[in-house]
Amino acid sequence: MHHKDAVNQNLRAGQKVRVNKGARNKSVHGKCGEFVKYTDVYVCIDGKEHWTSVKSLITGGKDPQRLKRGDEISIEKNRGKTAIRGESGKFDRYADTRVRIGDKCHRFVVTSVDLV
Repeated sequence: MHHKDAVNQNLRAGQKVRVNKGARNKSVHGKCGEFVKYTDVYVCIDGKEHWTSVKSLITGGKDPQRLKRGDEISIEKNRGKTAIRGESGKFDRYADTRVRIGDKCHRFVVTSVDLV
């Protein structure tokens, strides 16, 4: 995993971040905000990578905002992609974030924010 991606896998609520030029919304390039939470993840189930929501994960009591690569997870039976509902596997990495800039929350991919 690229170093920048690895750093952005350890963000915590309240940390200051800056939106970089990788973000699609050009009006917020260079602006600073507050990391709120991770919203989406990649998981590995049966050797295949799947994208899903953090809300659809069952993490065995572990905080879903503090997962590490390889942690055991399950997908809820009534949430997430139908192809992986009720399946178990391993957490791979966080995909998307929510960042508060001013009074609005924006969604960015993990690589579009830099820790300040």
